[in-house]
Amino acid sequence: MTPDSIKTERWTVSSLKDYMETLITANDERYSQRFLDSQTAVQAALSAAKTAVDAALSAAKEAVAKAEGANEKRFNAVDELRTMMVDQSRMMMPRKEQEAINQSSLEKHASYDRQFDKMSGQRSGIQTLFAAAMAVGGFLLAAASIYYRHT
Repeated sequence: MTPDSIKTERWTVSSLKDYMETLITANDERYSQRFLDSQTAVQAALSAAKTAVDAALSAAKEAVAKAEGANEKRFNAVDELRTMMVDQSRMMMPRKEQEAINQSSLEKHASYDRQFDKMSGQRSGIQTLFAAAMAVGGFLLAAASIYYRHT
């Protein structure tokens, strides 16, 4: 029955029942179709979300792998630096030992200075003695020359 036919005809219990059953059936079909459409949309959204989560998880795994690789390289560099520092520190002389060597060198230098001064004094003394001997020799030669001239 249609609404136009309703105006011209009068409702009976049987026609009202048929109309209501038809209306309920049509609504049930519409609601079922809506439910199926909404279920399909939810499934598509869940599938898209699962795909997005899988992609994000894969990207996160790649990022973690790269970060671990970078950390491994950094740790290797730090270990190499540590090894180099240990080797370098093994080759370096302790400060107290170097100070003792410096002090010993200073003492030797002072000893050499004293010996040089002593030798310089002796040389100066020898030069003075030689000069005095030459003066005495010159005086004796002059005296001998005068003596032989007057004799």
